[in-house]
Amino acid sequence: IRPNTKIIYGETLGNPDIKVFPFAEVSAIAKAYNIPIMIDNTFATPYLCRPFEHGANIITHSTTKFLAGHGQAIGGVIVDGGNFDWTSGRFDNFTTPDPSYHGLKYADLVGVGLPPFAIKARVQILRDIGASQAPFNAWNTLTGIETLSLRMDRHCSNAQQVAEFLEGHASVKWVAYPGLKS
Repeated sequence: IRPNTKIIYGETLGNPDIKVFPFAEVSAIAKAYNIPIMIDNTFATPYLCRPFEHGANIITHSTTKFLAGHGQAIGGVIVDGGNFDWTSGRFDNFTTPDPSYHGLKYADLVGVGLPPFAIKARVQILRDIGASQAPFNAWNTLTGIETLSLRMDRHCSNAQQVAEFLEGHASVKWVAYPGLKS
């Protein structure tokens, strides 16, 4: 951690080796240095892991993959847990007035129940670069989320069976899968 470190970023399940993020260890470091943790939860989805329960402050998802389920709708999500103190001294862009948005101090939004990171992303990034999803893509994503639990149960069951088969096969030296005891 350096003085200019602004965020710790990780993936719940790392790509491509699917190692599980060490939440307990990294959360302790982040808290000691007053740095937020941003977790990409794309592979695990909220069905398998809820990173806020393990110390994350911001969660991202590529909705194109498992959430939408069919790869036919490009999209992404940023979820702010509202559980980080942006007034720690590292984040002047959250504590000084934003002249482009009527002098708003994003860190003050916690006091009224609004998530500062998400609001800043919405009113600055969305306004400035127009990052928004097409209505049909949004509909495809919502439709895909309706079957997320069914699909994730099947993905996990199938992956476990394949991993166990491969682990026991004489031609395979090693298998990386979090569900294996090895």
